Amino acid sequence: EGLSKSSKLFERISAEAIKEYITCEARILGWPKNEHQTLKDQIDSFSKDIKENFVEPPLSEKKDDTVDIIAWKSFRDNRCSQIVILAQCAAGRNWKTKLSSLRLERWKQYIHWACPPIKGFMVPRIISQREWYESAVDAGILFDRVRIYNLLGNRKLDKNFKIELIQWCKKELARLDS
Repeated sequence: EGLSKSSKLFERISAEAIKEYITCEARILGWPKNEHQTLKDQIDSFSKDIKENFVEPPLSEKKDDTVDIIAWKSFRDNRCSQIVILAQCAAGRNWKTKLSSLRLERWKQYIHWACPPIKGFMVPRIISQREWYESAVDAGILFDRVRIYNLLGNRKLDKNFKIELIQWCKKELARLDS
């Protein structure tokens, strides 16, 4: 439960960071976001929202198919062809194994994009300068701890979300002290 809570909070922080970066809309996708909505339903709904063509559903066992956040910057004309970022969040210790796991080719099977999406990768760590380039080649636009902090450090967050983050931090600090 603790890891799941941490991961979900990190996804929310990451969505806020992307929204700040390109002044866009963002949606947290997948599992366990909404037990009542399948990944197919989420992708279908998203494609309608951005006026792209839904093609075929993912296999039913795909929880989120490595995409945790979809972010997009639409034009006011309500037509397709816009900036779309498909981002993966890797909050665990095995983040390096996830660098190249997001497969845009698969997402092109689900949605017939007028303009191909770009990959993003969110990690609550500092990626060293030595590893930066190779990580970016594999994962797309990198959002590490430094970038996320720089994007959100002075931004006002939703009051309830801020309270939830503070409570989580206090609990984690207490756990570290014990």
